[in-house]
Amino acid sequence: MNTEEIAERMPPGLREWLGENASLAERIGNGRPWAAVLGAPDRAAEWAAGCEPPARETMMLIVRRFAGLPFEEDKLLQAAAEEGRWTGAETRVAMQRLRADGILFAVRKAWGDRLFYLPSDMVGVWQRLLLPTHSEPVAPEREADIAARSSDYRLPLSLELLHAWSAVRRYGLPLTAKGAPHKAAIAKIAAAIRLEGAALAALGFAAVGGDPTPPQMALALDLGLHAGVLERGKAEIRVKPDGAARWLEGTAAAIEAKLASIVTLRYAGQDPALHYAATAVGMVVPGVWYREADVAAAKPGSPASQAIGTWLEVLAAFAWVDRGTLDGREVFRWMIDPDPERAARAAPLPDGLERYEVLPDLEIVVPPEVPPGARWALEEIAERASSDVVSLYRLSRSACERASRQGHTPASVAALLEAGSGAPLPEAASAALDDWFRRLGRVEIAETALLRVDEPGLADQIGADAEAAALLAERIGDRYFVVREGARKALEARLAALGYPPSPPRSGPADPGGDDAAETAAVDAGWAYRRQILSFYELDPTPPASPDELFPGLNDVPATWLRQPRAYHASTIRELVERALHWGTALRVRRKTGEEGPEWITFVPQAVSGSSEGWQVSGLVRGAADRDASDRPPAASRATLAADGIGELMIVLPEAEPRLRTID
Repeated sequence: MNTEEIAERMPPGLREWLGENASLAERIGNGRPWAAVLGAPDRAAEWAAGCEPPARETMMLIVRRFAGLPFEEDKLLQAAAEEGRWTGAETRVAMQRLRADGILFAVRKAWGDRLFYLPSDMVGVWQRLLLPTHSEPVAPEREADIAARSSDYRLPLSLELLHAWSAVRRYGLPLTAKGAPHKAAIAKIAAAIRLEGAALAALGFAAVGGDPTPPQMALALDLGLHAGVLERGKAEIRVKPDGAARWLEGTAAAIEAKLASIVTLRYAGQDPALHYAATAVGMVVPGVWYREADVAAAKPGSPASQAIGTWLEVLAAFAWVDRGTLDGREVFRWMIDPDPERAARAAPLPDGLERYEVLPDLEIVVPPEVPPGARWALEEIAERASSDVVSLYRLSRSACERASRQGHTPASVAALLEAGSGAPLPEAASAALDDWFRRLGRVEIAETALLRVDEPGLADQIGADAEAAALLAERIGDRYFVVREGARKALEARLAALGYPPSPPRSGPADPGGDDAAETAAVDAGWAYRRQILSFYELDPTPPASPDELFPGLNDVPATWLRQPRAYHASTIRELVERALHWGTALRVRRKTGEEGPEWITFVPQAVSGSSEGWQVSGLVRGAADRDASDRPPAASRATLAADGIGELMIVLPEAEPRLRTID
């Protein structure tokens, strides 16, 4: 769920307590809508610059472990315990801080359990702020030494999709009763795509539940439905003309960048390691070579390091990155700018580069700069002969027949070609269009409603009635009338008034004007299997937990346990230790004289063992040593304290929220 969806569905209770946050209230008070405030990168940067370490590192942990996927509180606490940096209490308090600041949100399942999540469109923002990539590009003088992985030309993803969607427009895509595409239709449309299915394995497009759709076709359907270029009805998937027109507006570079953003959120977002890799790769400067290992910034063989290579395979299949080797190490560079805002702000192409050329021999030469919108029009009125760096189309009789069925005339085809080429049509092309269209559209096979009567006399009587006659287009023979379009119900009512109610229609095809698309519109647009969809649940309006909720029994413990270290009886010491263990928080401990190690330590208890007489507590000594490369607490930070070795102690509660700092 992204920030816009959160703003649209925000219940009053959630809106009310979020509005108590000073930073949010100031921005809302300035007239900015909730979606713009929650998704503002400048607010995120301000928060990151001023937040306290536990909240900051909890955010880093969420980004690394979960990305935009929902998680339960216990899963986050487990992840925090594995890293050994903060106590469970500190992590829980940090979660409340993140919720109060409008950064972390929750939904409530039907049975009451809560799922927490970061808005999907903010995960990349937070990673750039909290986990930036610090990689140096390959020196320009070394670029000549890079050995390219492949010299084969690949079409950019936008063109692969355009070809697939054009095939859907041309051939149609009927669905079976179970909602799966017909195999023959899928095979015909998939032939228009050159993407290799194996390269898409990381996106999760393997056949699910017997779906025969090849991965590359599943990708085209999913992105087409998500973008609104395609729509799904009860019996078919079809092109949605107005949606296609909206999607295809803009330059080729802008549409490619828009696709890169969608692919990252929609597919990499289903796997935290892949999303982390995708965002890291997206941070580097386009057009410049980088070493893959430097961008990964992770231990070789780790999930993050492996995910970088996997994601780059996907990007290479989409013709978005170029890969190679330098000194035996993998390198890559962006071939597009993946940032939609930068791509939209890019300087326009020099005049004429976005034009294609119509030749006298009826071929159309299409350079790579021609925008997808112009190519989409060519797909409707011409035959694609080849697709490469420069593509070729050809005007033909069969293409004109297809264009005629879409309502085109010689004049409309000529107008499209002249607009796309910026020049008058060659005479040979104009003559060919006129010749091919001359025989088109002169005859038509129409589906219409007929009024049939059982004998000519009754037909004469109905034809003589002025009201009934106004609803009839023409008489065919002595017993049939063509019913005017849209007049069927009115004619049925008039015939009943005349004393001749019509019989129910015999079996026939369903009304093609049904609202099957409208009925399916409520379903999440797309074809790919998605992990848990948060829009199925209601946003949780419950405010952040109070101290009593975070630390059950807080008001029942003596205040001295929380204020300063003191010496206690052995049984009371155990009570303090067990209370800290129950709350998941730390202890400030002064060891008795003669004990090995520093006198004062901050100790995080993990387990109590032994009898009431000789018990001991094991746990972690905070700050005893740095963590190792695996992010696990090193052995040097682990310790076991005997009951008789503890001199003074107190419970240390986290200090993340002002209301938790003073406990009376």
